[in-house]
Amino acid sequence: MIKTWNERCEDHPDHNGIVTERMIQARMQEEIDELRAALEQRQWQGLTEDEKNAMVEWAHPDIIEAIELRLRERNETR
Repeated sequence: MIKTWNERCEDHPDHNGIVTERMIQARMQEEIDELRAALEQRQWQGLTEDEKNAMVEWAHPDIIEAIELRLRERNETR
């Protein structure tokens, strides 16, 4: 979970309200690391069976599979 600025300050009460450039850089690096970890945890979510069944009314099942495959490829490259 990404912390707010105030939550980060609560984690580091030892600075008594004084914030140095080094402290800001360290907190920014923590935030960057947390954001990277959150992005890495993102998982592909394909179409549900209900969504596929709804699409069958207007699209051939092979087309649905091709669309889902293309979406999967696109999500893996991000």
